[in-house]
Amino acid sequence: MENQNLNSENSPVFDSHSSVKNVIEKRRTFIPISFGLIIIMFFFTFCTFSCGGQKIDSVSGINLVTGTRIENKDSQQNQSQNNNNNEKIPANMWAFLAYSAAIVGAIFFLFIKKKESLIGVIAGATGVTSLIILQIVIKGDVYGKYKDSITADFKFGYWAALILFIVAGVLCLLQLIEENKTSKTLSPVNKLKKYCTNCGKELENNFTGQFCKNCGNKI
Repeated sequence: MENQNLNSENSPVFDSHSSVKNVIEKRRTFIPISFGLIIIMFFFTFCTFSCGGQKIDSVSGINLVTGTRIENKDSQQNQSQNNNNNEKIPANMWAFLAYSAAIVGAIFFLFIKKKESLIGVIAGATGVTSLIILQIVIKGDVYGKYKDSITADFKFGYWAALILFIVAGVLCLLQLIEENKTSKTLSPVNKLKKYCTNCGKELENNFTGQFCKNCGNKI
């Protein structure tokens, strides 16, 4: 009878754990996909530079990670003064951090898996923060050098990467919260309680003696 009561009390906990685990597994599949798509988005155009409404050049996310040169492809002077019209863009620290965060997030969810939720949250937050700062830095540099004569416009690749970082970070945070709830719920089940067979007093978890401290009788 006592065993039946124990099973009836514990079964809802295990059912809840099973349902939570299924939800986590369903969400989890989207996280490495999101990080993988972010890496792909870095090969798309992140930013275009325009002068008077005319496009000068564009750079991809990977260009910002490694550094590149932009040139006015539509300028007639560019044919005779190519070296003077080239503008060097050095490797950007914030682009590198965002790209690295996506790679780290993907590696942990695909291969390592230990503490993947926590690492995913950190990677997502790092990516979002780095991309926002990246935009501020580039626009600030362009305005500082050229005022309003040249403008920097951020395109699909950038915005898609930013949104995917947010999605991955939120999913990782939800997974981390669910994992913490599950561990707290299962902790009393995993540690079976011990009672004195004479007085019914609950014994300490680390109790290894043969006599009850409450009634003094042998257990």
